[in-house]
Amino acid sequence: KELISETKNTNVLIREQIAVSRASNDSLIKFIQTHCSKTNDKLEAIETDLMRMDERLVKLTQIRNDELRMIYKRKENE
Repeated sequence: KELISETKNTNVLIREQIAVSRASNDSLIKFIQTHCSKTNDKLEAIETDLMRMDERLVKLTQIRNDELRMIYKRKENE
């Protein structure tokens, strides 16, 4: 009888630990999902910034090339 009682108590403790572990896992999973989502949002923002910078660099390169062409033409005409 005593062994059966101890086994039942142990089973109750194990069930409680399983419930606690599941709750902890759920919390951890939610934390990781939130972190990944925030990280992904930041990476998308960085990607957008890089694309804008690239567009600006292309425009600046075009302006520089146009100015160099004008300087070259002026020197040719002198």
